[in-house]
Amino acid sequence: MPAIALEGLRPSGIVDEAYWWKVRSQFNIVDGLAFMNNGTQGPMPRVVLEKNERILREIAEDPTDNYRRDDFNAVREKVAPFVGADPSEIALTRSTTEGMNIFAHGLDWREGDEVLMNSHEHGGGRGPYLTLMERKGIRINVIELPSPPESTDQIVDLYEQAITSRTRAIMVSHITYVTGLMTPIKMLSEMAHQHGVLVSVDGAHPLGMIDLDFHEMGCDHYSAAGQKWLLAGGGTGVCYVKGDIQDQVWPLMGGATTRGRDSHAL
Repeated sequence: MPAIALEGLRPSGIVDEAYWWKVRSQFNIVDGLAFMNNGTQGPMPRVVLEKNERILREIAEDPTDNYRRDDFNAVREKVAPFVGADPSEIALTRSTTEGMNIFAHGLDWREGDEVLMNSHEHGGGRGPYLTLMERKGIRINVIELPSPPESTDQIVDLYEQAITSRTRAIMVSHITYVTGLMTPIKMLSEMAHQHGVLVSVDGAHPLGMIDLDFHEMGCDHYSAAGQKWLLAGGGTGVCYVKGDIQDQVWPLMGGATTRGRDSHAL
């Protein structure tokens, strides 16, 4: 069966085994394997795989425009409304971890500055700050997150009680990989901003799983993965930096097309 665009796989309200076999036919997973770990790597459907192959073939056939800037900008234009952001606030990355590093290493840290995180955070979010602890002398303040918490208010209160005069940022997973807890990002952002603290969100799991609106959530930074629940394949990600704080975040890498604190120049 040929690859089918998403529009051709819209489900009805009827339980239809033939429909699900049609969906199954759109993946190249070997017979006998029931793959259920999209939380690590979602399988690419055939339509995505064929699109990747077509682009690689086009580059090989006509390498005169190997930067493909128009394509990158077109993707950013499509991604922005999908996640509730402006295109100028979106950078395309290769992973959630890359986006977390962009923000963490882009800030001007001083020795003794603090980042606040909880005990359920993934290494991809913690890692950049462990490096900054060794290189810049920042402090990592870890709060113990109950499992399960009593309420969203309790979660926000735990963070607020841990904020000090040196707290610069909160790093938090939108959906934790440990328990699947969904953190109240909007409430947390409102509280943090009252204390002058930035909020950086590790969004490895929500993209493709739940509706996202970065502007509504109010966070300052959000890094998301394409290869998990969105089924977009490896090496795909989205990094959001809110427009009014972009002058506080340096690009992670400099290059021929990088000029200062350009939001999509990583």
